[in-house]
Order: sequence, then C-alpha cells, then structure tokens
Amino acid sequence: MELDIRNKMALIIGAGRGLGACLSRKLLKEGACVCGVARRREGLEKLRHSAPADRLLLHAVDLLPEGSEEELLSFMQGQGFSPDIIVHCMGEQPTAKGTHSAALWRTQYRAIFEIPLLINEACLPSMRVRGWGRIVLTGSAAALEAQGPISYCTFKAMLAAYCRSAGRQEAISGVIMSAVLPGAFRFPGSTWDRIAQMDPDSVQDFLQHRQKIGRFGTLEELTNFMLFLCSEQASFNAGGIYPVDGALGTAFFQP
Repeated sequence: MELDIRNKMALIIGAGRGLGACLSRKLLKEGACVCGVARRREGLEKLRHSAPADRLLLHAVDLLPEGSEEELLSFMQGQGFSPDIIVHCMGEQPTAKGTHSAALWRTQYRAIFEIPLLINEACLPSMRVRGWGRIVLTGSAAALEAQGPISYCTFKAMLAAYCRSAGRQEAISGVIMSAVLPGAFRFPGSTWDRIAQMDPDSVQDFLQHRQKIGRFGTLEELTNFMLFLCSEQASFNAGGIYPVDGALGTAFFQP
C-alpha cells in the first residue's frame, strides 16, 4: 500500500524508545522527515543511522515541567519545522493502584492530556492552512474500562473523548485526529518487561485470562497500525478510536 507521506514532516513525542522509536524508523523509511523528541538524548541518538541528517531532527527536552512545551515549539520554529504529522507516544510515570494524591493526579494529567493538547493547539493552525494533517494519540484499553490506577484510567478516557470531539471538529479542515488504545505490549525495558521478569506467574495468568490472545503485543504490530493512521490512506478516519489490544478489553462502546 502506498502511504503517500514522502517529505511530510512528522513530530514524534517520545521517540527515544518503544513505540515512538519504532514508529520514527518506519516514517523515515517511508520518506518522511522526522523531528524526534524525548526526555533523554541517549535514546534519540540511536535513530541517527535511520536516515540522512537532512531528514532527521533530534531534540531532548523534559516536557513534564509546566511551560517546557514552549521550548520545543521554539526549537521547531527555529528549524523551520512545521509538522504535518504529530504522534504522541510519551510514556507516563508508573503509579500504584490506590494512589490518589493531588500531586500524582497533576503529573498524570500533564503527561497524558495537557502536553498533547498544548502541542496540538500550537500546530493545528498551520495544518488547517495546508488542508492536511494527521494527529495520532496513544491511549489505552484503560480509556474504556477500569484497567489500572484510577488517575491513569481517568485521563486516558479524557484523551479518547478529546480525540473524538476534536477529531469531529477538525474533519472538515483535512486534519485527521485518531487514537490507538493498546493492550499490554512488551519490549526490552518496558513496564511489562520488568513485571514479567519479576513475577512471571502472575503475568502468565494475566495473558491467559485477560488478554485473550494469550501473549503480549509487539512494537511492530502496534506501530504498523499507527503508521497507517499517519498516512494519506487514513483520510476517512476522522475522530477514530481504535482498540489494538489483543482482546484485553471487554467494553462495547459507541464512538
């Protein structure tokens, strides 16, 4: 399938590892220009061999402090980088079930919802002028039902509602916003990778009884779907919310 994204500018938040790094490589392979953003420079440097220097920008910034998104936006403006594609893959800080402190809720709100919102709002006007854009949000199966800590479920549900509402509003402008709701997936160093090493029996029970496909998802499986959502071929997917969860979720829902 021809994705028609050659020379499109793609901003990947969370490009240093996991979904963001894997998707960045796929976009570069398709001929897109990528601005990879992550908290640490080390992960970003691994992308350097994936494309010529004139198609890859790397920027290390911790987006959790309030106002730090302005530094990223200023960097992109200075580089003449105006994204056609934005993908939000920023990992959240792990939290324990039953934790309800106001500080934790503020951190989760910032990581899951506020950063994507502020970056999108800054970049949407240029997308509207061009009449083309793709915004992909990384949600969770927890957006539809209780599948984790309360704050995590709450803000993932908020992100899905934002995608559906803003996606409807932007549809006429040619900007397609969509969200992927993953189930449990594993890669080296991920949260599930650590849990699987510490408590393999409970993980096997989870995979057998809850994630009905019986295994973890892979980065390839998730990013192949996300790559499609970044493409010209996703032109009718406005406001779409897509569980890609190995049959983890049990909710019926009407988008």
